[in-house]
Formats: sequence, structure tokens, C-alpha cells
Amino acid sequence: MLFLLAACTTTPSLAPHAEGSLTIVQLDLRGAPGEAALVVGPDGTSALIDVGAPRHVDTVRGALDAFGIDQPDHVLLTHDDRDHVGGFEGYTAQPVRWDTAELPVALDLGGPVLTVFLADGRLATSSGVETLPVDLEGEDNARSLAGVVTWGTFEYVFAGDLTGGGKGTPDVEGAVAARAADIPWIPAGGVDAMHVNHHGISSSTSAAWATWLRPDHAIVGANGFYLDAPSEECLAALPAHTRVWVTEDGSLGNTDARTTVKHGDVVLTVDAAGGVQVEH
Repeated sequence: MLFLLAACTTTPSLAPHAEGSLTIVQLDLRGAPGEAALVVGPDGTSALIDVGAPRHVDTVRGALDAFGIDQPDHVLLTHDDRDHVGGFEGYTAQPVRWDTAELPVALDLGGPVLTVFLADGRLATSSGVETLPVDLEGEDNARSLAGVVTWGTFEYVFAGDLTGGGKGTPDVEGAVAARAADIPWIPAGGVDAMHVNHHGISSSTSAAWATWLRPDHAIVGANGFYLDAPSEECLAALPAHTRVWVTEDGSLGNTDARTTVKHGDVVLTVDAAGGVQVEH
């Protein structure tokens, strides 16, 4: 089963990791721009997807401590922005980086597998790795790596701050979505959950990306520093059935009937049975 829960403070008051489950925590990082997610597999194997800014080191460390993790087994750095990589200190794992990843990257999480299929404009397909026909010059966000955590019939897709053409950015999302039939790790019928790119602001989450992934749940890692998170454009692009979960909305953020602003961590707990349940 998939449960979506919320912690109420920046220092995670998380329930102990349930043995045999997959847990994905979108951390509520406040006080400065920042984003990080923690993935814990059924056997306790762990991965950090981004690490926040220097100001968030203690918050991320608190999440690791809550799960009894001294060092994460894997660290992924999606792109070279301070709010995603600035807190990388004291970690011993060799990071999977956007600029050096040899695609595809497959990380065993004790049953679930985390697969990186996009990095720095290079896309892994069923026939090999290709360079997308998009100009990334001067665009760190557009170079973000993307991946999927799969376990049985469950899928969770993440892509850092990958851009989709909004605000004049390169449309990398569209270029990836156009190759959907050749990306074997993403099912044609849609995914269970999706991290919303670039904190839900209007540069990302294009209609092409959202239509390809058709997530049941969309998770936005934001705070007051991302002014329009989640933006009207982001919410409009998501399918009507998608439920939206936001750690903290931006000061000019938008909400609709599908949106829950948690004011805390968003926690996904996935049971091997594969059913889906949402708890408020």
C-alpha cells in the first residue's frame, strides 16, 4: 500500500521505518531555498536525492537519524544548484552526479531499484544512450538528472529542476517525453507518484511531461522562497485525477481542490501488496 502522511515540524518526527516497506520522504526544508528527498528500501538500504543547502544540513541529518541511518548508502545530486547540493558535507558515499553519471545507473534498494535514465541532456533508451536535441548552454536546471524508483507495479519518478520550456527555459521535459516509447523503465499507463520538477514553479512540469507520466500523486518540495509554487501552470498541466502534495507553498503559490499543503515532510510508504491509500 502507498500511504501519504505529514510530519508537522522541520525536524522530522517520522514514524520508524516499517520493515519490508519502501519509504520516500520529501523533506520540508525551510529558512532558505532547498530540496532533498530520502528513500529507504525494505531492508534499510537508503538513498538521498539531493541534500539541500548548507542551512539544511541539520534537518537532513535529523531525517537520517529518525530512520537510524548513520550514512546513506547512495547520494544523488541532480544538478549544480546550491539549494540542491550545497549541503553535501560529511557524506561518505560516492555521489551519482548529473555531469558524470554513466547511464543507465541502477541502484539496488533491497528489492526496489532506483534507475537514473537522464543526466546532462543524455538519455538512456532501449537502444542505447543518446544526446537530446536541446541547447542546454548556461542552463544548470536543464542538466538535471532524472530517475525512477520501481518496486513491483509501483513507480516514483524524480528529475530535480528539469525544465520544460516555461519562462524561456529549454524544453528538456518535452524532448524526453517525445522518446517515451523507448524508455523502458516508465510504464505507458502512468506512474503512482512523481516529484514535481523545479519546486512546482512555471518553468517546469510541462503538459508533455505530465501527460506522459500521468501520476496519481504529485509531490512538490517547496517553501516560501519559491514564490509561485505550485504555479497555476503546473497545476493546469497535471491530469485531473492527480492529487498534489506540497511541503510548503510559495508566498504567491496557488492551490486547488486537489492540493494538500502539508507544512511538513511528505512521506510515502509503499507496501509490497501494491494497494494505494492516502491518509490525511
